[in-house]
Amino acid sequence: MAAVLMPEPDLTPNDLKYTALEGEEKQRIIDHINEEHFSELVGFIKAFTPLTDLSPKQHDVRLVDIYAQGIGLQVSALASLASDAPQSDTHYFIAFPEVITHLNELQYQYIALKQQADKKLRKKTIILAEKLFQVKSGFAVTDNMYRLLLSAPAAASDNSCFPASEAGYAYLFDLSHNLSLQTASNSDTAAAQRTHRYYTLRKVSTNPTTGDEEAWVDVFLHGETLGAQWLAALTPKDTVKTKREVPENIAHLQQGQSLLIADETSIPTVARLLELWQNPIAPLIIYITQKAADQAYLQDRQANPLIDDALTVLPVMNADLAQGAPLAELIAHTLTQHLKSNPIHIQKVWGALETSTSKALRALLKPTLNLDRSAMIVKGYWRQD
Repeated sequence: MAAVLMPEPDLTPNDLKYTALEGEEKQRIIDHINEEHFSELVGFIKAFTPLTDLSPKQHDVRLVDIYAQGIGLQVSALASLASDAPQSDTHYFIAFPEVITHLNELQYQYIALKQQADKKLRKKTIILAEKLFQVKSGFAVTDNMYRLLLSAPAAASDNSCFPASEAGYAYLFDLSHNLSLQTASNSDTAAAQRTHRYYTLRKVSTNPTTGDEEAWVDVFLHGETLGAQWLAALTPKDTVKTKREVPENIAHLQQGQSLLIADETSIPTVARLLELWQNPIAPLIIYITQKAADQAYLQDRQANPLIDDALTVLPVMNADLAQGAPLAELIAHTLTQHLKSNPIHIQKVWGALETSTSKALRALLKPTLNLDRSAMIVKGYWRQD
């Protein structure tokens, strides 16, 4: 169980009670967590401190330092609150289940904290477990999107619990289970070492002939990547291995006018979202692709009579644009131009793009939409090497 010392307004990186970790990647890790994992930081505060009713609309929560023993969080009031709530910066220390000595050990302790917090808050959480699935078949959905059909091996029926009614549920695939580093020799050395890839569960269907559950995993093909080599190496009846499962943070989209922003890597999440959508207000969608032909991907989905007639998809082509600020500016411009002729009040945002693009886009959308951090989730799904 995580421990908390509170309040400690004088908690600093030089506090002798804790050993601050050092490393070249430390500030990048802190910035990444603050930018893309705000809801998790709020969860830590609500689960492990007396601030169980903390509102992200009225408070900011930031990671301020990483220690061998845990993490330091800062809670800042954004508005005048009741007298029993913090009125200024307040610092809390959240202890890891186990002490670490290097930043490369942080991930598992952070996940352990998240699992504990999610359990207390009764939320779905990350699952760390190796699972084997069997390859049934595969085919192209568009010119550059390949659908892999998987089922649980008959000898491992306990592995067949696919989350059928969740959008954005991701599995961490261990590509080395099927692809040796020697096979991946066309990739550079650094890329060849990164033999794990997150792929999103597009949908779960029932085979009409066998009655078996089948999972659809849609993979975007863009050149001679490790993922493309992995797919090329797979044949029916092969097994694939996953090592982690991560639910997507989409609960905020259940009410209000939503904006969804996706590229080819995250559009499977949007497609499943649209199939399961129960919010009576149809979302506005911005879909970014390198090839015009891949815009057809969203047509390959189950109809949703609740929203389909009111659905608007704004296509954005980025064949010649660099990731980061250039693409983010084009996306923001596309949205601005649309809102000029179609004025709507956007209340919620979910987006997933290349990491530098998502960071630049958040900075552009924040003053335009004026949303709090819990209502605007724009995250990095992949990183440009």
